[in-house]
Amino acid sequence: MTKNVDEVVPGIFKIALPVPISSLKSVFVYLFKDQNENLLIDTGWSGEESWEVLKSAFAEIAFHSKDLKKIVISHFHPDHFGLSSKLKKEAPDSKLMMHEFDAEVVRGSKVEFERFLNKLNNFISINGVPQSDLRKMTEATAPFVKYIDPAKPDFVLKGGEKLTVGKFKLKVIWTPGHTKGNICIYDQGGSHVLFSGDHVLPTITPNVSLTPNYEGDPLGDYLSSIEAVGKLNPVSQVLPSHEFVFENLHERLVEIKRHHKERLEDTLHALMSPKAVSAFEVASKLHWYTGSWEKLSAWEKRAALLETLAHLEYLVRKNQVVRTKKGKMVYFSRAG
Repeated sequence: MTKNVDEVVPGIFKIALPVPISSLKSVFVYLFKDQNENLLIDTGWSGEESWEVLKSAFAEIAFHSKDLKKIVISHFHPDHFGLSSKLKKEAPDSKLMMHEFDAEVVRGSKVEFERFLNKLNNFISINGVPQSDLRKMTEATAPFVKYIDPAKPDFVLKGGEKLTVGKFKLKVIWTPGHTKGNICIYDQGGSHVLFSGDHVLPTITPNVSLTPNYEGDPLGDYLSSIEAVGKLNPVSQVLPSHEFVFENLHERLVEIKRHHKERLEDTLHALMSPKAVSAFEVASKLHWYTGSWEKLSAWEKRAALLETLAHLEYLVRKNQVVRTKKGKMVYFSRAG
């Protein structure tokens, strides 16, 4: 096998596809194949380079995209659904599936996506983003709009469905948090592998964001979803969408919960001043995995702000933080 293809267990192929985001570099899609049955989890980024690597990987394992039976999208982010339209054209009889909440987003047109970006810009603006930063964040997004052309799902999932692929007995697990319709897939057959997607990664944590598309309590949802996958037993291997395949699921879940506990404590510490501050100000005081706030790109700063808002929302719901409005602007302070 080449560096782009790895048969993690007999019949399950991990395929690494390039992603034009420096912090990620690649995304893994997984082909489950047994006898005449097959299922592809995720499709990779939309782009000629990614398409060529996927076709080359299929050729290496003597598989043809026209023979695809099922395509499951773990969530609606472009590095996961990007090639769905091309694959559906190559395999028009294949069945594309994703969770109903993310299907609502994917069914929208590019015009609706641009409307969402406008809503998002307004949302982060009232949460303290200066106009100069807002302009940079908007410019950072513009090149990616052309990649938003997903195929429409044939079936929507709710969680709990069983998908049979030969010897593989796959159960769909709804795990909201990273997106509202994020899913994981567990093989209840002989392999006991867990496709964790972006939900559980070996060393980094997924972005959990409060956005106009995901209102409510995304961090609370994510922490509950962590508990849900923690109940799976046995889990032989975890198949994530990034970094590398790993085995220590339960130890990793403990680390992730500790990370969010510490981030919540840091968020409260950033609110030590008696003066109410914006979410942007809070985010700028936190430590991020790439280093200091100043080192983050405009794209990363927006992601960091939306994640900070998810943590603030969680603390508001725990009555530890108070949210106030002054005109159009939103501010936060510690309760009591």
